[in-house]
Amino acid sequence: MKNLLARKKGGMDLGTFLLEYEKELRGMRCLYVLQANLETELIKFGIANNAYNRLKNYEIQYGTNENINDCQGVWLYFLGVVKYNDAVPIEKSQVGLIETKLKRHFRSVTEKKRGTERINAPLKEILKFIKCNAITDREFNKQRRADIKESSKVRREAVQRKRRERDKSKTDND
Repeated sequence: MKNLLARKKGGMDLGTFLLEYEKELRGMRCLYVLQANLETELIKFGIANNAYNRLKNYEIQYGTNENINDCQGVWLYFLGVVKYNDAVPIEKSQVGLIETKLKRHFRSVTEKKRGTERINAPLKEILKFIKCNAITDREFNKQRRADIKESSKVRREAVQRKRRERDKSKTDND
């Protein structure tokens, strides 16, 4: 997973980010951490199959950062991206696995009645947790191959069991 904001200490205005990184976001899944100016006490994290469209929806929903109205706009603090692969469900992708860990770890500070992705926790703690739990592409691919190998083994054993049962029922009937 590549963090597009690795060089931007302190985050970046979402509108500006979308203008600068639109090409890099197309065809990517993402894990994002952001904060709407309207809800400064809450941090929102989540995942998306289409990084650009999801982030653009936030910009449309919350507006752009302006001097006229300081409640409008969104500040983006983290954006980890991986290439979209339709063969891998999003919850099994790198971004999905980290999101699941985030939800478990920060369950106690989840904003009630707002879902599991809005939390009241220090930003530094969230970013540190992501960094500590991020897995490299190589580790992820190794884990994925092991999962596929295991599921193939389970399927093979199930087919063999059915064959034995069928053969046994044939011999019992004869």
